[in-house]
Amino acid sequence: MPARLNCTRHRRNGPAAPIPLSLSSPDSSRRPAAANDREEELLLLHRIDSRRPGPRAPLMAEEAVSMEAPPLHKPSSLREAALDDETRALVAPDAADLPASPPSAVEANFARYFIADFLNPGYDQYVYRHPNGLCVVGLAPTHVVFKEEGVITAVDFNVGKSDRSEMKVTGKRKRNAQHLQENSALCKVCVNDKSFIVRCCVKGSLLEINERLIKQPDLLNTAADREGYIAIFQPKPADWLKIKDKFLSYEDYKNLRGVC
Repeated sequence: MPARLNCTRHRRNGPAAPIPLSLSSPDSSRRPAAANDREEELLLLHRIDSRRPGPRAPLMAEEAVSMEAPPLHKPSSLREAALDDETRALVAPDAADLPASPPSAVEANFARYFIADFLNPGYDQYVYRHPNGLCVVGLAPTHVVFKEEGVITAVDFNVGKSDRSEMKVTGKRKRNAQHLQENSALCKVCVNDKSFIVRCCVKGSLLEINERLIKQPDLLNTAADREGYIAIFQPKPADWLKIKDKFLSYEDYKNLRGVC
């Protein structure tokens, strides 16, 4: 048994309690056991601390390595499942499936309808319908006015009883909008000494006429399907369904008139 002595540490205020000291020589054979006990004690403290709420104790080196996050460059299985074939086709479409030229603004934003021989032979007009329900009315490429010699010289919105160009629609309720029928006269297009009546083609509220045609009638010669439109209407959904069957699709119109 190692000898033990009581060593008394004195302070200025008086003697302190005896402190036990060990005078035994270091035993090299007991060091590994003490180290093992210390490691077991640390592991036990770590397990207890991990079950308590609050910040955890620092991990051992081996445990920290095993709990490292997976590398970021490897996509997860959920991400791979989300990228189905349709999504890949939208993100990176096949070049062979792309059209030779991008669609125009009219093709991308409107459903195109046509009406042939409206009230008179050769009076072909188009109606472009937007998803919001608005309809743009204009002259089709095969309208009889384009077959006349010369160019369009004037567009007159004064059709007798009222001048469509004097209409001013205001507010969300579209105040002062004119409610017109399908066969109501919209304007007159003049070529030399001849004039041709353009009809509304749709039943609804006249929201806007293309005022540029008054000063630039040549727009009908160069861009009748775009900047040279005639007017914009807002038909009621029920009225649109009644007249929709009277129109031709773009494909049917091309087949009827032989338009490329």
